Amino acid sequence: MSSSIAIATNPICIASNNIEIVEKLNGLLEEIGAKNVNPVNFFQLPTTKSSMQCSVFIADVTEVPPAGTQQIEAMLEYCKSGATIILGKGESGSRVAHWMRNGAVDYLDWLPELAELKRSITIALRHAACMNKLKYEYRILQERRNSITSGEQEVLAMVMDGLPNKAIAARLAVSQRTVEARRQKVYQKMGANKLVDLIRAIDRLERISFEINSVCQADRVVSLANSASAPVLLNGSRRANEGSVATSVQIQMQ
Repeated sequence: MSSSIAIATNPICIASNNIEIVEKLNGLLEEIGAKNVNPVNFFQLPTTKSSMQCSVFIADVTEVPPAGTQQIEAMLEYCKSGATIILGKGESGSRVAHWMRNGAVDYLDWLPELAELKRSITIALRHAACMNKLKYEYRILQERRNSITSGEQEVLAMVMDGLPNKAIAARLAVSQRTVEARRQKVYQKMGANKLVDLIRAIDRLERISFEINSVCQADRVVSLANSASAPVLLNGSRRANEGSVATSVQIQMQ
């Protein structure tokens, strides 16, 4: 029930140059409850970025030749505002693994069955929701962190190292009152009432990037593990490719 509601209320974009695939895929999406589906020409993605806001991008690469890799990379970069599902036709394991290492959440072979499509869309929506939540938290904390001045930063670094105000003052050759004032400013800017709150906020900021990477890796491994076609697409070596997919992924905080 909840997955049907999510699919119905979230915008899904189909990036394709094949009208037949768009029409067929649109029909399949309607069957699983999607009500906000927007087709867009694959090669027009860079020019439509400002007006396109989708939770899930289904990128049809069935007619993109191996030489069109740069176009796919550009599409994955463009679609970072949502979650990308690659739609292909008998693609090699190396290409699928490469796309998933570089931002795709799942891969579907054309023509997908309804259950497989619904599973993929659900994974993508969960991924997009987690990413949006983490990016929002990161942006708020980073804005607070960026408001700290260089003088306050010096105090913050020593506070995080466990130094008392008196020792900090001696190291910086300033009065203890100056250290206390800067420390209080840091508390205010980071939304902390006490030392443990400050430590928690700084630690959380440092961990969010790792958490975003973990969300990406988990979703992609789930996609590979649950896909009925995974043994074929990944040359019969699911475990080996899961390992490669779970490598570090660079995430841009938007």
